[in-house]
Amino acid sequence: MAAGQNNEAETFRQQAFVIREKTLGPDHPKIAASLDRLADLYQIKGQYDKAGFLLQRAIAIREEALGPTHLDTAVSLGNLAVLSYSLERYNQAESLIRRAIAIYESTPGPVHPAIAQSLHHLAQIDIMKKRYADAESLLQRALSIQEKALGPDHLYVATSLHNLATLYIARGQYARAEPLLQRALTLNEKNNRP
Repeated sequence: MAAGQNNEAETFRQQAFVIREKTLGPDHPKIAASLDRLADLYQIKGQYDKAGFLLQRAIAIREEALGPTHLDTAVSLGNLAVLSYSLERYNQAESLIRRAIAIYESTPGPVHPAIAQSLHHLAQIDIMKKRYADAESLLQRALSIQEKALGPDHLYVATSLHNLATLYIARGQYARAEPLLQRALTLNEKNNRP
């Protein structure tokens, strides 16, 4: 997104936020959704402090209005975890992701695609902390969830295969990586994705 488009998007999101807050009140769950979107824009623009503040406010609103174990609360936790990871605050990111995973596992169940995505994020933290066996286990679990929840031919399965193969390559385990990459390539071609 170009700088002018970012500024225009920020203006529109801020206007929408003001209208929504006046209409619904400052503690309505839909305000949290607006905060998440506005925080995403600030993150793109590199305004991480603003993004973090808005995401923390979104979490507080959702925990108060919907409860600490609501799916929307997990979404906001995941958003703040991604921001924390990008700022290399790995312990904070790990804690937030683990909270989100616990919510996802208790609410929609153990094979929801959101769990797989969260497991991918958690695996990235394990890789940064050089906990490769833990990362491998998480990536294998994410792949299994994607296959069960979405079917073996879904594009997200290709992404999971690629992520696991990348770990194997980084560890010099090329024989383990090759069949995963071949399968991912086949899925990408089958789904017309370059």
